[in-house]
Amino acid sequence: MFPSFRTRLVLANAAILSLAVIGIAWLSLASLRFGVNSTIDRMLETLAHGAASARAEIRMGAPLPGFLPPLARVRLNALAERSGVAPGAPPTMADATGANAGTLSPPIVRLTDLDGDPLPSGAGEAIDPAAVRAALAGKFGHTTLFRDGKRYRSYTTALHRGNTRIGTVQVSRALSDFDYVYRSHTQRMLILAPAGLLTIWLLSLFLANQALRPVRRVTLAAAEIGANDLCRRLEVQGKDELGELARTFNEMIARLHAAFEQQRQFTADASHELRTPLARMKLTLSEALSQGTTLEELQEALRVADAAADRLGSLAEDLLILTRSDSGQLPLRLRRMDLCALVRDAAALWEDAGPDVRVELPETPMPIQADPIYLHRVLDNLLQNAVRHTPPSGSIAISVYPAPGAAALCVRDTGEGIPEECLSRVCERFYQVQTARSPMTDVARSSRGGSGLGLAIVRSLVEAHGGRFELTSKVGVGTEAVLVLPEVQPGILTNS
Repeated sequence: MFPSFRTRLVLANAAILSLAVIGIAWLSLASLRFGVNSTIDRMLETLAHGAASARAEIRMGAPLPGFLPPLARVRLNALAERSGVAPGAPPTMADATGANAGTLSPPIVRLTDLDGDPLPSGAGEAIDPAAVRAALAGKFGHTTLFRDGKRYRSYTTALHRGNTRIGTVQVSRALSDFDYVYRSHTQRMLILAPAGLLTIWLLSLFLANQALRPVRRVTLAAAEIGANDLCRRLEVQGKDELGELARTFNEMIARLHAAFEQQRQFTADASHELRTPLARMKLTLSEALSQGTTLEELQEALRVADAAADRLGSLAEDLLILTRSDSGQLPLRLRRMDLCALVRDAAALWEDAGPDVRVELPETPMPIQADPIYLHRVLDNLLQNAVRHTPPSGSIAISVYPAPGAAALCVRDTGEGIPEECLSRVCERFYQVQTARSPMTDVARSSRGGSGLGLAIVRSLVEAHGGRFELTSKVGVGTEAVLVLPEVQPGILTNS
């Protein structure tokens, strides 16, 4: 209904504050009425008990009881001033009949006998005859009634002479002055309430604008940041929630920048790797289609084109694996298998590669849950890298050993090693260390690889299996690659 957050914020704040003000006003009026009623009731009780004890002169003990609300006290004092009575002067009664010396709304005392008739000193009929009859029946208390266009409050109780009950005494008082105080207070509330509510709404709008100004600044800055301008950052002010928002936004932009840069580099490297075999294939086939080409030249051209096609197919497969791994859609077909048996099969393919390949396996099987095709590819990539960068006189050791809750596989070679400044990047896609290469055997030359995707695929596949990949190296000493894969939990995983 209100698409603007600022509008919703203003409405919510204004509504809450308006309800609070209305509630306070209502409580103020209720408190005033309760205080006035309590004051009158105590005043009437004091007068009634004084008359019931047959005192010749009745005076109020306090001009205005202490618990009377301050506003009511001010209004009553103002009324007293206008009537010629000093502020706070106690209203008095000349005698028990209620003859008054000149005050506002004097109390009226009426005395009746046991039959409900006025006593000779009762000064007339009771204001509330029904309350008198109820008092004669033993029901004493306060009553309120309208009479002659006025509202009266009465208190009726028993009248005694000594220990003998001789009738009732009723003290009444017109509520005109108290009603005037209540009406005046209500009128002022009705006058001030609209002004107060308008102030609240304007204040809510101002506060909402002030609170959302940093958000607006962040929005405008974010709108100016485009895909080609991800180096810009928002200005962080303070350590509050808005500052945290700006810092979080900057961190997100930094991640996007890194992702875009990685994607841009990946696209450039992939284009370069694809262009090389395509150019070779195009050049070879173009020469083969020229006039004067012999049968042997055509066959050689077809062999070159076939090798380039294999290279393209391998590169496309590697890119597909990485793409699926990044999106979490790698189709792993997990099954229970022995890691030791997989290592034996993979190592057997590289026995004649040139370097001495040794296998160190435990006596007991090492069960894991993995996709045998992808895991075999991981081992093939590691051994291919080791053979490519290890001279024929060197050695490659493959070992399997248990780790806490996992199985570990280590491929260690005595090759040229990786410089320390390059070690953190060798698992990036298409990254290749620019160092002198060791002599390669024919087997190594014929094997696929050399695109800079081997270790990136190894890390992606190992992490897809829930494991981790660690690489350490030292130039001139060799390289050690360690795979840690989760071990099968007995009774949970089964062969598929």
